[in-house]
Amino acid sequence: MDLYLSRRKFLEASLRASPGLVGSLFVAPKVGTLSALPFKLGIITDEIADDLEKALDFISSYSLHWCELRELWQKNIMNLGQADLERARALIQEHHLQVSDIASPIFKYNLPEMPAQEEKRDTFRASFTDQDSEHLLQKSFELARFFGTTKVRIFSYWRVGDPSKAYPYVRDRLAKAAEVAGKNGFCSCSRTSPRATSEPARSWVTSCARSTLRICVETGTRLMPPCWTRSLIRTATWRSEGCLPTCT
Repeated sequence: MDLYLSRRKFLEASLRASPGLVGSLFVAPKVGTLSALPFKLGIITDEIADDLEKALDFISSYSLHWCELRELWQKNIMNLGQADLERARALIQEHHLQVSDIASPIFKYNLPEMPAQEEKRDTFRASFTDQDSEHLLQKSFELARFFGTTKVRIFSYWRVGDPSKAYPYVRDRLAKAAEVAGKNGFCSCSRTSPRATSEPARSWVTSCARSTLRICVETGTRLMPPCWTRSLIRTATWRSEGCLPTCT
């Protein structure tokens, strides 16, 4: 039995089973509750709609102030033309929102030394390889600067059968990316999820020894067994060690 259920499939199945559930899922927050939160709360726009304006309408209507950019108008942000980028920035400003980070596809592809097995994956309309990494890094910095953020979300390649063998290659590439990010005044956030435990993710940061490499924890990416709760709580405490969750 598969323990992992994507949020899209979960919501779709739930709403199909109980149409009235939608009203309870999206209830406007009480006045003052968001300002009391110890973190900045926002949403990846394409998780709401491919149309950026519709997504921003939703985000601002619930008194949220942050958005993360990945796919806009059915295009990966790395492939958007200047006119669309200008349009996106204008819409974000009109909605009085800020961009938390650029959700780039950097390292979201095969590690050349150890290609992963073929399987269906979410690529979000990005079709890059490791040869594009340097260009993607520079492009992500340009986009981050353009949208007024200092954070770029990256990955650690497609999962392979024995991650321990891939670790040295991935570590060195993440360290180099973090170094380049630091020289350009940015912070690279390596994405992890409930599939990963806290200790391996912690090791990325400590072994790379780069203050500009952070862990981006997406605890809501998949529904997870209750036994993983402690690991995620430990992950959240990394803030004091310089490893910040994605909402920070």
